[in-house]
Amino acid sequence: MNAHQFAVGQSVFFFSAFVRGNLQEQTIEKIGRVWVSCTGRRRFDRVSLRDDTQQPIYLSRADFERQNTLMRSWSALRDDFRYHRLPADLTVGDIALVRRLLRLPESAVPLAKVTPHQ
Repeated sequence: MNAHQFAVGQSVFFFSAFVRGNLQEQTIEKIGRVWVSCTGRRRFDRVSLRDDTQQPIYLSRADFERQNTLMRSWSALRDDFRYHRLPADLTVGDIALVRRLLRLPESAVPLAKVTPHQ
């Protein structure tokens, strides 16, 4: 059911945009069937690894840093696409390759059929 094994006394990390420093280290105090209770009256679901507000918890500071770096990088890439002009030498094949790399579905936009002038 769950690949995570928890132990009383183990540290976990909660992220909060409302707390200075954002990442709060908490200590596991009790392990129940559904909830893992921590110091500071915090708890998280032992399967989903999400707290009462559906925010993820992290098993280590390094896990948080990896996820945070990934999300910031994704956000920067998304913004670059939004504000970047179309490169003059970009091809439909280039766009298809990017879509495959990002595991996006093929474009639903039909390609225009070119017909010779009559």
